[in-house]
Amino acid sequence: MRTATGVTVLIVLAIVFGTIYAVAQHVLRSDANDPQIELAEQDAAAGVGAAASRVGGARVDLRTSLAPFELVFSPSRRLLASSGRLDGRPPRLPGGVLAGSRERRFTWQPAAGVRLAAVVAPARGGGWVLVARSLREVEKREHDVLVVAVAGFVASLVVAAAGALASARLRRSGP
Repeated sequence: MRTATGVTVLIVLAIVFGTIYAVAQHVLRSDANDPQIELAEQDAAAGVGAAASRVGGARVDLRTSLAPFELVFSPSRRLLASSGRLDGRPPRLPGGVLAGSRERRFTWQPAAGVRLAAVVAPARGGGWVLVARSLREVEKREHDVLVVAVAGFVASLVVAAAGALASARLRRSGP
């Protein structure tokens, strides 16, 4: 295979498999927000009082559980209720999360080894409802997709190289 052709094939394969990985990773990460969006919008529409009473005494350990959990905040940003616990306490929010009046979706890492897909929604009558859940399983799936994409890329390179070698041998042996 000519060098220019080989480089072109390499670049095209890298783009194709990179795009496959990027699309799969985006879909996995976006889908990770779906339960939180539903819960946050539902509880925000009910208002912080109803949301806080619904959260009640439920407890989700952020280090071990895959279950969604909620934090309900007053208009003054005071925590009213939390079903999530990190080392026995409600997790601390990063600064600025409750700023603004629009729903926001973000990845949150309140402690080493704890990554969460979070949605915060402004509540009817003031305040906010935040719903989050672990990204542990999603990140395992993202890793699996990366392994498959890299394996596909390498396999494609091997096939392209074998094809180029076979073609070169045929040209040398002549008709």
